[in-house]
Amino acid sequence: MGIKRWTVEADATITNAYKEALNERGSLGNMGAADSLEVFSLHGQVSATGAASKEAARIVIRPDLLSIRTAIAVGEVPKPNASNAPKYYLRLFNAVHPETLPANFSLTVHQLAEAFTEGSGVDMSTYSDAGSVNWTNRIDTATGTATGTITVATSPTDGTTFTVKIDDETTTVTAAASATLTRDAIVAALGSSGKVTVANSGSVALTITSKVAGTVGNYTYAIANTTGNITTANHYMTGGNDYTPWGTPNNSLDDTGPFSGTMGTVAFTSGQEDLILDITSYVVAAIWDGSALRDEATSTANNKGVMVKIQAESTAKSYYTKKFFARSSEFFFKRPNLEARWNGAIKDDRAKLSAKKSYVADNNQNVYLYNLVDGVLTDLTFTAGQEIYFSLYKESTFATVVPLDGPVNFVEATKISTGVYRAQFAVDTAETSLYERWYLSTDGTASITDVQSSEITVNQPKPVLTIKSKEYVFSITNLKPSYTKTEKPRFRLYSRLKDWSPTIYTVASKAIENEIVDNVYYQIFRATDDEVVIDYGIGTANNNSNHTLLSYDKDGNYFDFDMSMLETGYMYGIKFATYVNGEILEYKKAFKFRID
Repeated sequence: MGIKRWTVEADATITNAYKEALNERGSLGNMGAADSLEVFSLHGQVSATGAASKEAARIVIRPDLLSIRTAIAVGEVPKPNASNAPKYYLRLFNAVHPETLPANFSLTVHQLAEAFTEGSGVDMSTYSDAGSVNWTNRIDTATGTATGTITVATSPTDGTTFTVKIDDETTTVTAAASATLTRDAIVAALGSSGKVTVANSGSVALTITSKVAGTVGNYTYAIANTTGNITTANHYMTGGNDYTPWGTPNNSLDDTGPFSGTMGTVAFTSGQEDLILDITSYVVAAIWDGSALRDEATSTANNKGVMVKIQAESTAKSYYTKKFFARSSEFFFKRPNLEARWNGAIKDDRAKLSAKKSYVADNNQNVYLYNLVDGVLTDLTFTAGQEIYFSLYKESTFATVVPLDGPVNFVEATKISTGVYRAQFAVDTAETSLYERWYLSTDGTASITDVQSSEITVNQPKPVLTIKSKEYVFSITNLKPSYTKTEKPRFRLYSRLKDWSPTIYTVASKAIENEIVDNVYYQIFRATDDEVVIDYGIGTANNNSNHTLLSYDKDGNYFDFDMSMLETGYMYGIKFATYVNGEILEYKKAFKFRID
């Protein structure tokens, strides 16, 4: 398949920007359900220097790693230790807006050290939707418990009574002969309180602590006495917090925050660019232990998320404002996602097998065996000590073996995926056809159990005298008018040379041959506006991984595609391009289908 996408599972903007009146920051505002994300850095709006001179907005994102883990577990995506292991790219898409757009700046992406909850706020102007996640707090779990202090500066008249009121609970206390003894009397009286716990704090003071966490425990408290002097630190108990703050506070003055190290830097020239960054190391470390998938609980705990910010918030310069679409955006293809790219092309040389030539640099040939049971790829069943082997023979009776490069008479096949096996070899022969033999054995020669055999045509390659790019005519032979998002079809490509001119004899005597093309790539676009959804993944530079390269077997070129990556209700088109000798040749004809 070569490519798969997962929309991120959480995203939000956090900011310490001043509100409109410039006398209060929006640090407690949540924007978890807003349809855009924003990064900026403002300098000198309130003060020329110091902490008040800095305002910033940062983005926090958590990718959907459990879905990636599942895709690996079921074989949709190669494992991190596979030879064609995917690279995982964080993708954010530019959101055009009417405000000032910075140019010539960089964004840095950091691994968060703590997890966050997304929240449901939408106000990105006045920051009126309080809640986590925000600049100050990361999750909506109450952690702070309120406290208050009562001090007996002068004890009331010995034997008189006074009251201590905490919220709606009133406790009567009898004064003692000294401030310390009266303090002890208050402690004893409040011992049965349903609201607070109490403890001495100094010779004449005591501390009360709410029995419940959060702002609900920020009770009013007061003393009603007619003699003496007993005071409270405040009208309200303080410290109750409905949220859990970031362990390392966000600080735009010195570019610090709750993150560890820099995962990458992305430069923006015009400011309109999208963001794409390879974060493979983060993904693999979270879900893979080096040899196997981590369990779901561990993978979830490891996936704290990433932060995106202006690279140099602390500089005396403003960058305002860069926006991306959020996961709640109505625009399906603009939602932030994690994209896996890998070379999933299978090149089965059975229909174009070439003999070894000394003047050819790479003579290796690959042939594949597909074990289908009721149409489903299924692993072969081996007895103890058995492996699957491959040999070539001159006759269908397997009388005369043809040596393979080594020289050896057989090679052990490799399991590529469930039910798919590959034999790789080179063969030096003048024969024009040979017979392949797949068999099970303990050592390649003993206890043989035949699995499959067929005749293979052998080509004798020769250098050419001129270089001319081949042009092709393509068609998809099994294209349906429409598909659903749950389908993962295999598209079969018919190819022939553009200048192919059959004679009357050719047409009458044989079927038109399907030309196998070594390097052909596909592109998917939305037909209504020509928006490219999956671009040609040619080569391995510029974040490409040959991820849209077509496979081929004896029946021609093909590719598999996961329709869940497309939005329903639209018509889409498929285009093809070849890449030979550094030249990309795109074919204009598009093959259209609809997602219902």
